[in-house]
Amino acid sequence: MDFAGKKVMVVGMAKSGFASAHLLIALGAEVLLYDAKPETEFEDGTFDDFAGRAQLALGADATAVANDAEVLVLSP
Repeated sequence: MDFAGKKVMVVGMAKSGFASAHLLIALGAEVLLYDAKPETEFEDGTFDDFAGRAQLALGADATAVANDAEVLVLSP
């Protein structure tokens, strides 16, 4: 599948979610990072790598955020 230009939502920001996000960005996808936990529950700097490269939706309502995604990647 060609991910270039696709809006992809990565659900779950643990090791596999971060790895998926990095790969999708490298493949040219527009990436949205989602986790049910708010950003305050992650260590400082956790998302620094993604500044300007991905959107964050942390602690948000997943259904509202997912409406714009063409592809969902579910992290176990």
